[in-house]
Amino acid sequence: MRSLAPSAAPAALTALLTGLLGLAGCQQSAPTAVATAAPSAGEQAHAAAATAPAAAAEVRVQNLDTAAFNSAAMADGKPKPGVTLLDVRTPGEVAEGHLPGATVIDISDPAFATKAAALPKDKPVYVYCRSGARSARAAGQLATMGFPAVYNLSGGIMGWTRAGLPIAR
Repeated sequence: MRSLAPSAAPAALTALLTGLLGLAGCQQSAPTAVATAAPSAGEQAHAAAATAPAAAAEVRVQNLDTAAFNSAAMADGKPKPGVTLLDVRTPGEVAEGHLPGATVIDISDPAFATKAAALPKDKPVYVYCRSGARSARAAGQLATMGFPAVYNLSGGIMGWTRAGLPIAR
């Protein structure tokens, strides 16, 4: 007996059923229904559950341009009351300039998650880095950790300074 490749199996099964139905004098009503069965309700629920955490994390992180980030997070050159401003750059980068009032937790620090867990979850968290890439990763991690409102500065502090906004040294 020869074995068929998995992709050939549905076509072979359809052909076999068609032949058998023809020999029995039956009319074929829908041979493709056998080969293309819909996923069961259990399979659909499993697929939905597998993607739910990722989808939920994506929904809770919002990327903001410089103007929107500044308007939402800052007032008079410092974080608005009730806001957590998080810089996820290295200490060397922070020494070159940072947003006033920012909490610094380096995303490359192995203890990042432990340190970030100590931040208040009842406040929105505004995250930034140099260009926006590491802060996007950190924002996703914060959302996964259960922070309900996380915002990422698209363009990072480079975009901030290009916009002529102030930094502290």
